[in-house]
Amino acid sequence: MRLFLIGLCVLNLSVSTQAEDNRPVDPSGTWRWESDVNGTIIESRLKLAFNGTSLTGTYDDQNLDVEISDGSVDGNSVSFGFTVDYEGQELELMFSGEVQDDEIAGFVRIADVGTYDWLAKRATEPADVVGDWELEIVTPEGQVLSPTLRLTYNKPEFGGVYDSPLAGELPLSDVQLKENELRFTVRADIGQEIVLNFQGTPRGSRLAGEVSYDFGGQTGTLEFSGSKKMPKRRKAENRRDEQPAGSE
Repeated sequence: MRLFLIGLCVLNLSVSTQAEDNRPVDPSGTWRWESDVNGTIIESRLKLAFNGTSLTGTYDDQNLDVEISDGSVDGNSVSFGFTVDYEGQELELMFSGEVQDDEIAGFVRIADVGTYDWLAKRATEPADVVGDWELEIVTPEGQVLSPTLRLTYNKPEFGGVYDSPLAGELPLSDVQLKENELRFTVRADIGQEIVLNFQGTPRGSRLAGEVSYDFGGQTGTLEFSGSKKMPKRRKAENRRDEQPAGSE
């Protein structure tokens, strides 16, 4: 048992309690949907970034690549807009909807044209998950383990490290991002091998799921969550020339 507890400490044990999360929804990430415009299917992609106060991002499809404006988040509600040039006429599009897990359901209003249903689905891309994450793993006793995670992406492969003060930086293996689910494995040898298999769903700057462990034959499953450290914003000279790692 003592060795098993040391194994848990490899995860970086800190005694604390989880605080209730009353933050507004975080719609950060990539969203996709299709529209039928006069018989032509338009495949739309929306990339959002929310820093807790302001909502920014870009919209692109086969013909457009624009920045959104007037972005806002209120509880589970999001809204934003942009202006496009359609056959020599400027059209203002305003989107509003409710975020529920991996969908945004609402409406798009096109000025002087009409209002239409809008349903976007999360389509997590590598650029949405690369970076540094602060994890919390809850034990059955209510203790919280607090390791850090760094994910990298060099197309077509993920990499990264799992950082624990006692074990140092441990390389990640079997990192996969598929159907909005992130999986990775961590292995450490502290006299006996401990294997941690993480499986979670990233939603914006948050990550939640389960980690199963195997420590010398002692196995179990714990819940975990994570918060992404947001990098300082840097204004790009040319967005098309400075695509984030892993973008298409």
